[in-house]
Amino acid sequence: RTTPPPEPLDRQRLRHCYYLHGLFEDSFLELLEELSAELPGSTTSTNMAATRRFFESEKVGAGLIARLPDSLGFSRILPDMR
Repeated sequence: RTTPPPEPLDRQRLRHCYYLHGLFEDSFLELLEELSAELPGSTTSTNMAATRRFFESEKVGAGLIARLPDSLGFSRILPDMR
C-alpha cells in the first residue's frame, strides 16, 4: 500500500478560503464606500501599492457578521477595517 503524495501547500491554504459571491447587498457596499471616502489615506505600506484607509465601526462590524453564513463558524468580527 502506498502513501498518497503530500497535498501542495497552496491547496492546503485554499481549503480554508471561501468565495462568497453576492454576500453583501449594494446598499451595504455603498455604505462602506461612503465611509472610506471620508477617511484620510495612508500609502506608508512597503509591500502594497494601494492607498489604505483605516476606521473602526461597531455598526459595520455588526453588519458584516450578520451577513456571514452561520456555517463558517464566525462569532465575532473586529470592527477595525482597512
